[in-house]
Amino acid sequence: MPNEQQVYQPPAGTYDQPFYYIFDGSRLTDGVNAANQSLSLDPGIGDFLLRRAVGWSLVTNQATDGAYQLKDYSKNPLSGAPVLLNPNGAPFDDGLYPREQFYPATGKIPFDLMNVLRAHGTGPLATAQVAFQGIRRQAGSLPLLRPAYRYKTKPYSYTKSVIINSVAGPNQTAAQLFQPISDYDFELLELRILYQNAARLFLSVTEIALMLLVAVTPGAAGNSISITIGTGLTEPPNQAFSISVQGMAIKVIPATDGTGTITTTLFQTVAALQADPAVTALVTITLESVFDFPILSTFGIPQFLTGGQNGAGLPTIVTTMLVYDPVRFTMSNIPMNDIFLNRVGPYQNGAIVPAMLFPVSTSLHIDFFSQVSDSTKLPLLAILEFVGRNRIPC
Repeated sequence: MPNEQQVYQPPAGTYDQPFYYIFDGSRLTDGVNAANQSLSLDPGIGDFLLRRAVGWSLVTNQATDGAYQLKDYSKNPLSGAPVLLNPNGAPFDDGLYPREQFYPATGKIPFDLMNVLRAHGTGPLATAQVAFQGIRRQAGSLPLLRPAYRYKTKPYSYTKSVIINSVAGPNQTAAQLFQPISDYDFELLELRILYQNAARLFLSVTEIALMLLVAVTPGAAGNSISITIGTGLTEPPNQAFSISVQGMAIKVIPATDGTGTITTTLFQTVAALQADPAVTALVTITLESVFDFPILSTFGIPQFLTGGQNGAGLPTIVTTMLVYDPVRFTMSNIPMNDIFLNRVGPYQNGAIVPAMLFPVSTSLHIDFFSQVSDSTKLPLLAILEFVGRNRIPC
């Protein structure tokens, strides 16, 4: 009879943690071959066992003879010839290594690249990456490991969101997400990431000026935000200026003179809106105009923001990410492309193997760095689902 399936265990006296070594291809030269490339392993964090290599199409020309050749730690090729990428990316852009490839702690991951093209030639160079996914193996026992106890597992997910508001580029401040672990120890199995655009409205507020309103919280709910200026086709005389907010409806009543002519100016209106906390909780307001005129009425008709939806018009790689383990050690050597780890991304293969154990009172922590070059697509809401299972004592 076949042996009963055994739960994966590292060799005695060692422990494994999932890890991604990320090759930064931003300094490569497009249109040439790049032989004898390598990625040095970080010192002091153990040997590396490679199980998956993905992202070759982000550093080679997948449409015209782009290829790669991965090697073992002694620089012996792992394929008889360079592996060509087909125009559709899969399956040769996402290589699995079921037998694992061993790279010693003081070694390098060597490979050759043919016909370099960084980040499809259009994305930020920071996204020209190859990810080597596997485990780092160290002597000792897992940090924060609790005393042994009997438990049963139950599927569970944490959901958390963070706003991305930076344009792609160096020296940006990370958007940080923290999700505390409560009640039970939690095994993280995979990440699912959804990005949502913010609703916005360009409103004509004088004959030559536009006011931009952008929902503070991205997503479809922003499409319910409206702004109304004025009370109707005409305004009553000697009307006082006021701003009110009811739910998601902003209403501006402009001041008028004795003839019912609007006297409140554009600059006065924008300043008052920006100073009202109920308004700024809903929208950000910007204006590009050096001329100040009486503001135009919308004749009492609400003007709604539009465009709040799931990731419309975004690049394939929206962010790079630093994911932290329970002792705040990063799961990669540099921030990695979100598509390498996102279960609902184009590769659909972001499983965290082995599962990462987060004991109670630790936190799931991710730093996001925007790779969105078009400022009109910001802000974005990143919604994270941490899929895993709770360990319930029994």
